[in-house]
Amino acid sequence: MSTAADGKHRGKLWFSDAADVDRFVEMLGRFERGEIDATAWRRFRLIYGAYKLEIGPALYFLRVKIPQGILSADQLEVLADVASRHSRGFAHVTTRQNVQLHCVAQAELEPALRTLAAAGMTTREACGDSVRTV
Repeated sequence: MSTAADGKHRGKLWFSDAADVDRFVEMLGRFERGEIDATAWRRFRLIYGAYKLEIGPALYFLRVKIPQGILSADQLEVLADVASRHSRGFAHVTTRQNVQLHCVAQAELEPALRTLAAAGMTTREACGDSVRTV
């Protein structure tokens, strides 16, 4: 767990890193251009909390990591906004106290991730072979 060091977010729980979103967008671009194959993209995106849905072309769900199950009211509002603008209008709370946003179009991944990161939330290591919230 970390807290933001800048004056705007001082003392708030902060888990995001804009560089993580930049890495995700870079790899997504490489996948879209055919520079990496589906297997390499899958290995990468799972660590970044993006599961590919098989119900439609280029649809994903994002698992947002909520360490210790702690969210501020502002972060909850951001989750609702992301769900409304980039998903199906609602979210699922998991048994591990994370939040899943289903049916996120591939083109909506970047804006969704950037909005979450701006509020201190991350999808990194919320999926795949990584230590997750219990």
